[in-house]
Amino acid sequence: MAKGNPARQKMINMMYLVLTALLALNVSKEVLQSFFQINVGIQRTTENIEDKNKTTYLTFEQAAVNDPVKFKETNERVKQIRSNSDELFMFIQEMKYILVQRADGKVFLGDYLSLVDEDGKIDDKMAVSSKDNPKKFSELSDKQKRLPVAELKAKSNRYASQEMFLVDKNKLAYGKGAKQEDLMAFQLSSKIKEIGEFYSSLSNGNQDLKSTISNVCNVDEVRQSDGKKIPWEINNFQDMPAVSALTILSKIQSDIRNVESDLINYLKRNLDENTIKFENAQAIVIPETKYVTRGDSFRSDVFITAYNQNSNPDIFIGDYTFDSISGLYSMLGDYDTLRVVDGKGKYSIRTSAEGQKEWRGIINLADETGTKQYPFTSSYRVAPKSATISPVRMNILYTGLENSEVGGNPIKISVPGYRSDQLSISMSNGSTKVTNKSKGEYLAIPDALPKSKVTGKAVITVYATDDNGKRKAMGEMDFRVKRTPDPKPYINLDEGNTGLVSLDKLVSTGLVRAKLKDFDFDGIGWYVQKFTLRAQNQRGLQSTARQENGMKFTAEQINLLNNAPRESKIYITDITVKMISKSGRTDTEQRRLDRNTVIELELQ
Repeated sequence: MAKGNPARQKMINMMYLVLTALLALNVSKEVLQSFFQINVGIQRTTENIEDKNKTTYLTFEQAAVNDPVKFKETNERVKQIRSNSDELFMFIQEMKYILVQRADGKVFLGDYLSLVDEDGKIDDKMAVSSKDNPKKFSELSDKQKRLPVAELKAKSNRYASQEMFLVDKNKLAYGKGAKQEDLMAFQLSSKIKEIGEFYSSLSNGNQDLKSTISNVCNVDEVRQSDGKKIPWEINNFQDMPAVSALTILSKIQSDIRNVESDLINYLKRNLDENTIKFENAQAIVIPETKYVTRGDSFRSDVFITAYNQNSNPDIFIGDYTFDSISGLYSMLGDYDTLRVVDGKGKYSIRTSAEGQKEWRGIINLADETGTKQYPFTSSYRVAPKSATISPVRMNILYTGLENSEVGGNPIKISVPGYRSDQLSISMSNGSTKVTNKSKGEYLAIPDALPKSKVTGKAVITVYATDDNGKRKAMGEMDFRVKRTPDPKPYINLDEGNTGLVSLDKLVSTGLVRAKLKDFDFDGIGWYVQKFTLRAQNQRGLQSTARQENGMKFTAEQINLLNNAPRESKIYITDITVKMISKSGRTDTEQRRLDRNTVIELELQ
């Protein structure tokens, strides 16, 4: 890692080390999916570093404009850093594209949530490449080439990376006739080594920077636990799960962008900022977000590119006019003056009404030649606080499902303007469980209802955490709570619950069972625990016998059946059942069916 990286980047690196260790084991799909999210996080961090680097590059460009003689050489070196870094970055982008195309047969690029439909599925038409319409990386647009990988399904595929990166076009593998210069893995290590030497040549002997470059661009052989050394390329791409290879490539990109950032910031510190001229500077407005919910604050940075920290500008927010004769701007009516810190104006306004909001102002910057003015205009949209809470099957929550194969009541949540990893939920009179965070899928598990109550109520509230770590409620939804319906009892010989049955079959193979019919949740099984048999004897008298542990007839009950007259009726009442748990055991709460629930049969 480059020195001075943010805590978030350090955390990602630590998780990456855990990934490489876990992927050596036979881990579950859930773990693989979790580490794909690490890859997404690394890509997002890399994008943030790129944005910061762009601002730094603007400083060099502005310096070269203001003093071409003094800063020409430095600006040319910086341009070469940018060019070489972009070249390596795009080479790795192509490797990631090829890897996913080989593993999945299709490639989706961009933000995952922007590609899914209302059911949380990605339409195959959104793929930039597929089996029906395969595309080489070179056929993509420049914008598409820079987009992150949105999805990888075959995460555990251990062949894609070595087939694409350690086998040449003639199907020759490393160690079996292939030349190293024809294999993408060795081409990558060569490029990393070259850029490391280039970076080091510009470090001017700075030992901290040289040490960082050396660590990041180290492609030496890797020592294994048994003491043997293997090539860096084999260690990273042979017999490696696709999700691991993808994350490795993303981490290399992130590390290269970090070193690039360290290097250009080191060169930037050597600029004589007091001599920078601002003739062609522009007013820049950078909002934290352009999507704001009602009641929240819109925040934005307003500043001049290549600004001088020793000369803070005056920044005014409001309407303005331009005098073509004097060539000066002036404010109109009421306006605000921003607080300026290190050349950046801090703008914040609490929103109320919804809709598109325009705002504008003027930046006045004094230098040795006088005061220069830079007008600016920007906009943001204020949206209502809204959270979508969608029960997957019905708007009723049932109790007792947590021990079944269903596990609970499925629900889906989403909030416009927020990623699914920024959302969380809470539930009154119950609890929730995440099933698929990336798709916003949860299980709602209401508390058991008291015996005195038929129905209850639960409220599910959705929260969103913004990029600054602030958590806020986005909406809620009321749900009715009911007990899971009682199952219907039946004899396995006659599921119609009534009719003629053979006495011999009833005695030899008859079982009392229970089934939940016409219920929206599949996988809810019931087990008959207790029941009472009532039958006539030869003298017409009623007799009863009780089964206290199971669905089979007891010896006493069989004796009653054998003594019952032909064409007489028998009744099974006082039935107690248990829900079958997902582990297959009947360790759930007993439930006694309604006294009016009776199985009536006639003996043949």
